[in-house]
Amino acid sequence: GQHNIRINSIAPGSVATKRQSKLWLNPKFKKEILDKQCLKKQVLPEDVSRMVLYLASDVSSGCTKQNFTVDAGLI
Repeated sequence: GQHNIRINSIAPGSVATKRQSKLWLNPKFKKEILDKQCLKKQVLPEDVSRMVLYLASDVSSGCTKQNFTVDAGLI
């Protein structure tokens, strides 16, 4: 708009935080998640924070009204 305000959102998938890993991310559940993802990797907090940094930077100045999904291609 006239003030160059950009509005975007981030939708993280299953993020392997320390708390989640400790409470319920057992080998069976981890395999179930990885089997449902296109990229066979755990999504880490750093993956989400990189998207936040991208959207906060001028590099993303052409992005607005978007939802960015960080879920390693969860299907």
